[in-house]
Amino acid sequence: MDKTMFHPDRFEIFIDARGFRPDEIKCTVTKHTIEIVAQKEDQCENAQKRTSLIRQYFLPKNTVPENAQCCLTSEGTLLVTAPWAK
Repeated sequence: MDKTMFHPDRFEIFIDARGFRPDEIKCTVTKHTIEIVAQKEDQCENAQKRTSLIRQYFLPKNTVPENAQCCLTSEGTLLVTAPWAK
C-alpha cells in the first residue's frame, strides 16, 4: 500500500516495489507529476511471467520537482522525495 507524508521540509511517497531491481524502475518527474513505471519478465519452465507496477502522483503545490529523488531501499520500498520551495 502506498503512503504519502508531508514533512516541514519535504513531501514523501512510499511505494511497495518488492521484487523489482533498481534497473527495472523508471521515475519520470514533470512540473506537476511523478510517474513510476516498474517492469520485469521472468522465465519459468514453460511459461513467461510479466510483472508491472505503474503509479502517477500529482505533486503538491510549492514542491521543487527538479530536486525530486527516487531511492529503492534494501527492503524493497521505493522512496520518492520532493523538497518544498523556500
